[in-house]
Amino acid sequence: MSRKLSSECGKPELKSVAFSYLSSRKVWRSTEECPLSVLKGTSSIMRARKSFTSHACTQGCAMNGCEVAGPQVWLKDDAMNMQEEWAHVLTEPQIQELESAVLSILEGGRASVADNYVHLSRDMSKADFPLPTLGPLLDQVLNEVLEGRGFALIKGFPVERWTRLQIVVAYYGIGLHWGKLRRQNKKAHLIGHVKDIGIDPDYKDPSTRVYLTRAAQPYHVDSSDVVGLMCLKTAKEGGMSSWASSFAVYNEMLHTHPHLAKMLAEPIWYLDRKGEVPVGKQPHFMVPIVNIHQGYLSIYLNDGYYQLAQRHADVPRMSQDQEEALKVFIQLLSSEKFRVDYWLQPGDLQILNNHCCIHTRTAFIDFEEPGLKRHLLRLWAAPKKGWLLPDCFAEPYGGSTVIGDRGGIQIQGFTDCIPLEAE
Repeated sequence: MSRKLSSECGKPELKSVAFSYLSSRKVWRSTEECPLSVLKGTSSIMRARKSFTSHACTQGCAMNGCEVAGPQVWLKDDAMNMQEEWAHVLTEPQIQELESAVLSILEGGRASVADNYVHLSRDMSKADFPLPTLGPLLDQVLNEVLEGRGFALIKGFPVERWTRLQIVVAYYGIGLHWGKLRRQNKKAHLIGHVKDIGIDPDYKDPSTRVYLTRAAQPYHVDSSDVVGLMCLKTAKEGGMSSWASSFAVYNEMLHTHPHLAKMLAEPIWYLDRKGEVPVGKQPHFMVPIVNIHQGYLSIYLNDGYYQLAQRHADVPRMSQDQEEALKVFIQLLSSEKFRVDYWLQPGDLQILNNHCCIHTRTAFIDFEEPGLKRHLLRLWAAPKKGWLLPDCFAEPYGGSTVIGDRGGIQIQGFTDCIPLEAE
């Protein structure tokens, strides 16, 4: 017997109490029927209790206290023990073909710089960046991020020998191999600069985006299916990247704090827009932390945005239980059991699936010299394949939940742009 969850966020309509182990092609009704290969990739704590696969999962299962199983469910030790599977090092031929593709774009006059902005031909597509051997690797990485563990790393981009224009064009081309690039802020940046530009690190202005400061980034996801972070420069001290499987953390919370875990799926989680308000919208929106839609589980969390939304009189006050639920989830994300720490180096490109991985960054101290300051380039991508999302995701996803054409911050009056330097 199946279950059904209504398409409206936070409004479950459970039809059954049965649970299943699912693969992409077959449903097993018990662990006895389920082949070991399906369970092999999950930790023992996940195998010990009833579970459902992360996607497509038994609809409504999370509401009923079932846990997630699948490649997106991993602990820190799981991830570190299989580092050779998710950390890919570029070969010299792959670098050369990327450089050739960039050179072709530049010599063809399809990329230029004016007034601190990189101007690219609007009709550019994946076909304009032919990558015979790197292309298959990019496809593999995207598949790992969407269908596998939810994260990957590509190392070896020669960012220290490339000009900034070459870096931006190369990164843009890589993004086109993964999908449609999405706007990252109210200025419509398609490639954003994660860099301290001198803004108050205590970000007393509620509209401050933390990526433009040296402050620690709270645990968060981005408003896109996939986020990429390419490291150009490291900080003098600090700036460590961390991420965790939000599905594994949710499983743990179901076990240790079931009453609080259930609250994560309720339609009570209001977030602030930090001044990036589309026409006709409120300065806040609601998306539950735990979302299940047509068999797909997505976890959407932005610590700090819930607290900031409390400044609006029409936003319901957070209850003590709600604050405790958020606190417990963050504590689990931060724990040694779940958190992967990684020092990104120049030439590293980190790729994350925002639906099953939550990431953060420690505070940092920068170099005084402008050319040595910590600097990452970010892109948000909407792949042509992806997870089904409930209607409420249209709020942080630029008004759309259509696979391949969703995500980003859509503010009228701005044109897509790529700044050469942080602004």
